[in-house]
Formats: sequence, C-alpha cells, structure tokens
Amino acid sequence: MSVRPIYSEEQVATAVLAVKANRGIVKPIADKISKTGRHELQWREIAEKDTEPFLQTEILRKVVGAWKFPIHFIDFETARPALPFHAGHRPYQQILFQFSHHVVTSDGAVRHATEFLKSDGADSPSIEVVRRLRQSLENDDSTVLHWYPHERTALAEIHEEIRAVNPPDAVELVAFLDSLGLEKDSNGRLFDLGRLVADQVFLAGTGGSSSMKKFLPAVLQYSEAIRDRYAKPVYGTLAMPSHNFCDQVWVVQREGAPLDPYRLLSPLFAEHELNEALERMEAGYGDVVANGAKAMIAYSTLQDPRLPQDERDNLRKQLLRYCELDTFAMVMVYEALREWLS
Repeated sequence: MSVRPIYSEEQVATAVLAVKANRGIVKPIADKISKTGRHELQWREIAEKDTEPFLQTEILRKVVGAWKFPIHFIDFETARPALPFHAGHRPYQQILFQFSHHVVTSDGAVRHATEFLKSDGADSPSIEVVRRLRQSLENDDSTVLHWYPHERTALAEIHEEIRAVNPPDAVELVAFLDSLGLEKDSNGRLFDLGRLVADQVFLAGTGGSSSMKKFLPAVLQYSEAIRDRYAKPVYGTLAMPSHNFCDQVWVVQREGAPLDPYRLLSPLFAEHELNEALERMEAGYGDVVANGAKAMIAYSTLQDPRLPQDERDNLRKQLLRYCELDTFAMVMVYEALREWLS
C-alpha cells in the first residue's frame, strides 16, 4: 500500500539533516525510539517510500502482555474558565464535566460500558464525575488506559479539590484515586497508551506525530483486520454495545483510503463559523489546543440559561458522541497493536 503524507519544507529539511548526520539503523534510547531514529524513519518514508509500520515489538509485547483484563479505556472533557462558573473556584481551575468508558475483555469483546456528562447546576461537576467514574471502575483492579497525561493530571487536581471540599464520601473517593496511581511512575492502574505509542511505534502518514487525530487514520490505513472489522455495521449492536451509535460503520473508503472516523460525526456546534475556526486552530496549533478550546466553548455554552432546550440537547448529544469515539479510537489502536504483535 502507499500513502502520500503532506510534509512542510521545514519537516523535510530537518529529517534530511538528521539522517545525514547519523545514517544507519534506527536506535532506541532508554528503550524508546530516539529522536534521531524517528527522523530516520520519516526520511525512509519520504525518500525511500518505506511505509512499513515500525514497532519495537519485544518491548510492546512485554508491556501489553502485562495489562490486566478487563482493560478499561477512559477519556475526559475538561474546561479551565478564566472567570469561575462555580462558587469557591479560582480562575483557571480544572473542571471535569464528562467522561467516556470502554471495556475490552480477555476474549476480545468490546463494549461502551459507561459515560457521564454533567454540565449544569450551581456546583462544580468535577467531584460528581469522579464519583461516577469510581462506580464504573471499582468492580475490579485491572488496567485503565488513557491517551497522554491529561486524564491523570485532571484527576490529580480533583484529588486536591476533594480534600479541600471534603464531601461525605471523601475518604472513599480519595482511596479510589490513590488506587489508580496519579503519580507518573506509581505503577497504579492508570497506563498512558498515547505515550507508549509515541515511544515505541512509528506509522507512515503521521508526520512523526502520535496525536490521536494523526494516529488513528494511519492505523486504519495499515491494519487490514481493523479495516475489515469496522467496515461492517458491527458497532452499536448487541455484540458491541454503544450508548450513542446504532449499526455504525467506522471505516469508509474515499479515493482508496479510509476517512478519518471523526469526519463521520456531525459538527459539534450549530455555528458553522465556530466549527471552521476550531478546524483552523487544529491545523495551526494541533488538536490538543483545539480540543481544549472546543471543551471550554461547549461547557461555557451549556452554562447559559438562555440557551434554547433544543440547542442544549443537540450539543449534549454531540459531546457524548465525540467523547465515545475518543475512547473507541483507543480501542481500535489497542486492537491493531495486538494484531501486529501477534
């Protein structure tokens, strides 16, 4: 198969200089793909048309093999308003208002297990969201995957909020958060799948990025098993339950390549200008910045008591769908890794 990624002149020049300086075998540093190694892989893709996925298989087998079933996948939506919405909040305090949660069992069964969105009311939603997350994860002590450190960072801040507010179930909530392992090297239940991919995997077409918006389309390009599975309407069925989709097809081919699944969703906001501005922000500053702006705008909009009910319902519906795809995207990456490692 072949891909035609678009690289800037600066990206190409950087890769060329790096490879000329240290041409040879891709070298790991501290069990990771080194920066020079990643440049080497980008150069091979551009100059030699080498689009074979590169994985540090032995490390990946060891890490993935240590995960405990059932494996949980979580994603958060958060906001940091400059002007606090809730009594007792300080400027830019973290507000966790939504999560999505998928589960994969040892036999490969996938289900969208739980979700929660709390976006109205006088009180901060963060503690209630953690309370619901605890209900979703407390029935076992198995692995909980997230993509990059956002979830861990958010929970660490809310850990301090719980201690300060001291709700009646503070002891139970703090114990739950401690069991997840909020410190980076705590060896708790939380595991950063995004960081693992960044350190151990290179896919052509990503520009060297392991952002989910770049990585997921590349996974669909290079994993025949994932393409075949999700080109059928299996998601949102009795075999693969979903809270927000029914008989959903996630792999749609256009001009010989699968579309980005996020393009299959309806725009998040009713205002086309706002959606276009967020797309430009993502193109210029990356999806982390754009997603932060998206969540902030969504949460602010839902705080407005003048918002018509139909617009409120539609925005909530779209938030639930986007967040569910965020965790299902991790499931697809996980399934592709298992396929490649086997």
